[in-house]
Amino acid sequence: MKIRLRAGIAAWLLLAAAAGDAQQGREVPVFSAELALVKVTVSVEDSRGQAVRGLTSRDFVVREDGHEVPVAVCARADDPVVDANLALDLALLVDTSESMLENLRLSQQAAARFLTDIPHARDLLVVLFDQQRRILRFDTDRPEDLFAALAAVPAGGNTALRDAIDATLAGLRSRDGRTAMVLLTDGHDTVSRVLPAALDRTLQGSPVTIYPIAMRGGDLDDETASQAYAFLEHLARLTGGRAHRLTQEQSLPAIFSAILADLRGQYVIGYVPPRSLRENSYRKIKVEVKRRRGLSLRHRPGYRPLP
Repeated sequence: MKIRLRAGIAAWLLLAAAAGDAQQGREVPVFSAELALVKVTVSVEDSRGQAVRGLTSRDFVVREDGHEVPVAVCARADDPVVDANLALDLALLVDTSESMLENLRLSQQAAARFLTDIPHARDLLVVLFDQQRRILRFDTDRPEDLFAALAAVPAGGNTALRDAIDATLAGLRSRDGRTAMVLLTDGHDTVSRVLPAALDRTLQGSPVTIYPIAMRGGDLDDETASQAYAFLEHLARLTGGRAHRLTQEQSLPAIFSAILADLRGQYVIGYVPPRSLRENSYRKIKVEVKRRRGLSLRHRPGYRPLP
C-alpha cells in the first residue's frame, strides 16, 4: 500500500517526470523530496454499469479516517502514456478439483485470450492449486504452455484456497503499480493452514484487487455452497474487486471480458496519509467524485500499513 522515495534519487525522478508532463500539457503533481504515498485503485461506473473515463485528480475527493487529504497522483488505466503506477501484476488462481479444472480446460482459449489482453501487463502468473501449488509464468507469445500445463494436472485433491492466496501474494506485493488476482474456484476451503482472520490482515496490507469467479462444486450442498460464495464476496469487498458467479447463463469468456473492462477502466489515486505509516493501525478510506450524481465507486474500504 505504501511507496517510500529516498531524497535525491526521488527528487530527480520527480523533476524529470514533471518536466515531461509539463511539455505534454498533463497535470504535474508536486511532491516533497521524501514522502510515503498510499495508493488506491478505484473503479468508477455510471448508472448503466459502464466505466467513467476522463476523470482527473481535480474530480476526486479522498478521505482517510474522515480527514480529507489532497490527491497527489491520479493515473488512468486508459491513458496511452506509460505510467509506472498502472503496471499490472496479475495472478490467475485455478482450483484443480475436477469440476473447476475441467471447465477451464474447455475454456482454455478464453483464459489465454484474457491473459494476453491484460492492460499494462508486467507479470502474469497462473497458479494451479489443490493442497499443493503449481506455478506457471504466462508468456503471451507461447499460450500453448498454459494448455500443456492444464492437460498435465490431475483433477481432484483437497482445496487449500487461503494458503494459495497467501503464498501468491508474497510473490506479487513487492513492486509498485497495480496487483490483481482472479480466482476460479467454488470457494470451499478444506485444508488451509492460514486462518480467515490472518488472511484478512494480510489483504489489508496488500494493494491486491481480487476477482473471484465462483463455480458450484458438484459435491457441495446448498448451505455449504452459500457459505463458500459469501467468503468469495468478502474477499472482493475487502480488496475493491467484484465477485462473479459462473452459471450456464454467464459463461467464463463473458466473465473474463467483464474483468478486463474493469481493469481497463481503473484509476490509481495516491495521497500522503495524515498519520505516519509507522503506526500499524487499520485506516478507513473513502473516495468520491465531485459534483457528479449517479456514479458508483468501488475501492478497498481501508488498509493497514506494512511494518
